[in-house]
Amino acid sequence: MSLCVAWIREANGTQELVFVTDSTLTGGEQWDHGIKLFEIPQTNCLLSFVGSTHRAYTLVLNLTSSIVSDRVLDSTTSIVDILNHITELFTVLVREIKPEGQDVHELRSDAKFLFGGWDWEKGAFRLWKIFYSKEFEEMSYEELTANAGTRNFVEFIGDTNSIADVEAKAKEDFLKLLECQGSLDCALDMEPAKILRDVVRDPRVWGIGGSLQIAKLHKSNKIDFFGIYWPSVEGKPHFQGREYTTINKPNVKYYDPDTFEILEMDVPECLDDISVEKYGVHMEFIHECYPDGNIKARISEKERNKIQTLLKEIAYQEFLKHNECTEQQGDVDV
Repeated sequence: MSLCVAWIREANGTQELVFVTDSTLTGGEQWDHGIKLFEIPQTNCLLSFVGSTHRAYTLVLNLTSSIVSDRVLDSTTSIVDILNHITELFTVLVREIKPEGQDVHELRSDAKFLFGGWDWEKGAFRLWKIFYSKEFEEMSYEELTANAGTRNFVEFIGDTNSIADVEAKAKEDFLKLLECQGSLDCALDMEPAKILRDVVRDPRVWGIGGSLQIAKLHKSNKIDFFGIYWPSVEGKPHFQGREYTTINKPNVKYYDPDTFEILEMDVPECLDDISVEKYGVHMEFIHECYPDGNIKARISEKERNKIQTLLKEIAYQEFLKHNECTEQQGDVDV
């Protein structure tokens, strides 16, 4: 059982295609640490699944292997050609399933997928549902963005009839949330993620759990994966379903699951010693980022990365100096 959602988010004057899913894998058991959101190699596209884990993983692993080894796709390939490659490969694979007393069509339809990305030919984000068609005995697709506007576009998808009510309730709760915000036609931020969060947190729902997995695809084709503190801001950092400590967590941005604001900037909010002695030729840059000792309101990713690198280098140099002084003091004592 699974539930995932994709939507077009509007923020800072631009749009992003966002995928969010739970982390639970099932198959006679429940395991809350599975990867269910993938960046398809060399294509700048995202893929998530609901349904049978062993069916979905077999298909996804074959897909990634075919792309890497056969070199059939790259970042210049149109998203429609990528979609066709996926469905053709998946069709070949599911037709090889050999049932043992089970309905072959039921086995082939064990998993469904959400696939999407930026269509540089049409200049738009596009999203499809990939599923097995019993009528044609193949993996088919349906474009979910075909007749949808960019504002307020969202799609929830569940795996089997057993969670159809959960999927329907997620859609119902989403509309209620928009009504509470005063508009059914407002630009979306992270509202769909809040709905999925509530489903995952609900102990009455079996098979949908673990921490949320989040990824955003930009018009530049850049993809960002995000972590989240789970199950609350007081919990531990999680990334792609796995729990980490604050020491070894991956270097990504982390969400507060209650507010869906980025929790930390990974750079200090203020500096109290901005001097040439400390920052050398980089002092002017640091002063621009911290004009009054506090970090400026809007800081780019490039500036953030540079600040992180400078502070690490300075900390290391100070450590070496301290260590050298300690050793010299030891020599004097001897």
